Amino acid sequence: QDSRGGDARWLMHSSSFANFAAANDRAAVTKAYTCPSLLTENAEKTATLHLQPRHFHVHVEVHITTAFVTVSGTFYNPREGSLLLVVPIDEDATVTKAEVRCGAKLFSTMVVPLDEVKTANGDVQFKPKDMQAIVTANGANNALPVAPVAGAWGNTESYIPTLFRLPLANLPGNVEVNFEVTYFQTLVYLAGSLELVVPMTIPENLMCGTMKEMFDASVTIDTGTPYVKWGGTSHPMDKERTEGTRIFLRQNKSGEWENKNFNMQFSLVTNEVLANVLTQVLYDSFDSDGNQEGVLSLFLTPPTAEQGQTTFPRNIVFLLDCSHSMYGDPLAAAKKALLAALDNLKPTDKFMVIAFSHVMDFCSGSLQTATQENIDMAKVWIQRIAVNGGTEILPPIQVALKVLTNADGIPFIFLVTDGCVLNEREICAEVQRRNTEIRINTFGIGPFCNTFFLKMLAQIGRGYSGTALQCELIEPKMLRLIRMAELPLLSDLKLGGPPIQELNTDPETGENYVVEKPTLPGVGKLEMYPYPIPDLFCGGPLVVSARYFGKHPTSVELRGKFPNGNLYHRVIDTVPAQGISIERVFAKQQLDLLTAKAWLNESLETVEDVIELSCATSLPCVHTQFVAYETTPEKLKRAQELDAQQREKDRKKGKRTPWSKRNMAIVGSAAVGGVIVLGATLAMFGDIGNTLGNVMTGDAMGTLNTDGIDVGGVVDGADADGADCCECCDCCDCECCDGCCSCCGSVGGVL
Repeated sequence: QDSRGGDARWLMHSSSFANFAAANDRAAVTKAYTCPSLLTENAEKTATLHLQPRHFHVHVEVHITTAFVTVSGTFYNPREGSLLLVVPIDEDATVTKAEVRCGAKLFSTMVVPLDEVKTANGDVQFKPKDMQAIVTANGANNALPVAPVAGAWGNTESYIPTLFRLPLANLPGNVEVNFEVTYFQTLVYLAGSLELVVPMTIPENLMCGTMKEMFDASVTIDTGTPYVKWGGTSHPMDKERTEGTRIFLRQNKSGEWENKNFNMQFSLVTNEVLANVLTQVLYDSFDSDGNQEGVLSLFLTPPTAEQGQTTFPRNIVFLLDCSHSMYGDPLAAAKKALLAALDNLKPTDKFMVIAFSHVMDFCSGSLQTATQENIDMAKVWIQRIAVNGGTEILPPIQVALKVLTNADGIPFIFLVTDGCVLNEREICAEVQRRNTEIRINTFGIGPFCNTFFLKMLAQIGRGYSGTALQCELIEPKMLRLIRMAELPLLSDLKLGGPPIQELNTDPETGENYVVEKPTLPGVGKLEMYPYPIPDLFCGGPLVVSARYFGKHPTSVELRGKFPNGNLYHRVIDTVPAQGISIERVFAKQQLDLLTAKAWLNESLETVEDVIELSCATSLPCVHTQFVAYETTPEKLKRAQELDAQQREKDRKKGKRTPWSKRNMAIVGSAAVGGVIVLGATLAMFGDIGNTLGNVMTGDAMGTLNTDGIDVGGVVDGADADGADCCECCDCCDCECCDGCCSCCGSVGGVL
């Protein structure tokens, strides 16, 4: 029993932790954690035990279509030792900050450049390029070794898309452990509503009170527009107040709170295309010409599809990868989504399906009108697609471009692949050279595809890109991407002044091609993401962000084309963002597209821009590393004070210290001992070796980097008294109920 009189019950695994972790059942790992968990080991180090949670809190801030989620809580730790914090998140979420306090100990996180983390003789080391700030701060030498991960938690540097893990070394006993994890994700747009789900289903054998006693939540919604209709939450909440475009929601103390995930949704109510532009000045200082650095965001909201909007006819070529690596669940899920997509074609649409590997197979010899007869024939053909050979992406792209050239309506290519090929830059150049009006949407499956190639290809083709790292998410995410493009409302969108036409030369072929660049009146330097601007669809809002240096724009022009051929033109007054950090909201979009641009152009200068943006916004990316370090509140406060002093000195001198150096200095000054490398993102530049080797993507997705994570839900032992591990059946070793997933709850032991 702990000091509070709680029942400290031990449920033991009969197998060792190492053997349990070796199972690498990622699906079971994902399902096992339905709320934040704090894990420890028993004295024999043969079982994983879950510490008793006291309370959880979720705070959500919605800025436009992005949600910033802070999950915090308290656990009771009855004895000293090393622990592992596990927080379940959405596959598309990105953790930006984590902090754990326990007695005098404080664990915090920081984003640092990737090349500051070196591997030498098997030991990872933290080696800053410029150590001067760190040496000045705390007299450090030229290397900070990475601290070994205590306990049997495996390699926490590995990446699990749905679980954030933070190892905590040598915590004192008989104390509370308080944690706070912040992450962000783009809201899911479904049937006119934006939705967010936060995992918060507490296993029954970890409950120490009612759900209302153990959990509370608060929500702030700010889309920058007053046309917001709150759709409700999974737990009773009341509208506390409104301030301008912001809505504040708080817990309803009288309502019943069920033990389930926290869900919220709202819609943007408009009968026409709604456009607004928010701006934010990044620095107060001006140059001698009165120029400023700032960011702006265009937010276009479509009317709902149910209002009978007139849309463009489409010509679509679906390209489905059927190489041998797609065997099993990946191909089955992709085919299922494609079948559903055919059912949603409009009578005015035309379509064609190409299955490709190292060869191509055609559903038809040309574009077919979307009659029921043609759709039924195509569905029979798709069902018969089988895996075959390796992956070649360029030939089907070339065929699709040829088929769609001069086609009526809006031409679309929808590419689905799980592979990486050697000539990806050639493919991008081929599409860019043609300078066509053909839209390209891309969807990557598994860890072997080059997501940045797919993002760049979609950007060149004014389309969208998606990725699924879990087999069970292939169908819904792929179908969501397809359905988003079902009803195009505005095409050929241009923001700002007339674009600049630049003549480029392909270094491989010597051919010339034209590249457009955006402009804004009075702005000398402009970066817009994405560009070219995709079309606006009924399936979701369109967000375009830009970073500029020049005169602050008070209004911007937006031009486009309606389905009936009429021109769309609006002059939109800019509105200063209040309570919304535009730079943070769109940093992920900018990071992804900048990284794709750096990959395409093989530009080290652009990589430096990516690193700086990643460190400035605390968003880990493929060129940076997310690290945790132990410190004390006093040391961290002192390090932050030194950083503030340095910033003030730089401001007076008219210069700016790079965020990458600032972050390094803070860690070097505050850290007690080494740092721990955390898996916060997956470096998906593709895997040529596995693609050429036709390694099955389904197998890789089923075991994606789960080393060191106990599935917990499969309890196959007895408690310390030798009794059965559950009370609902006499199962002894739990074979009769498949590991007692249903009767023991979704966790293993409880401490």
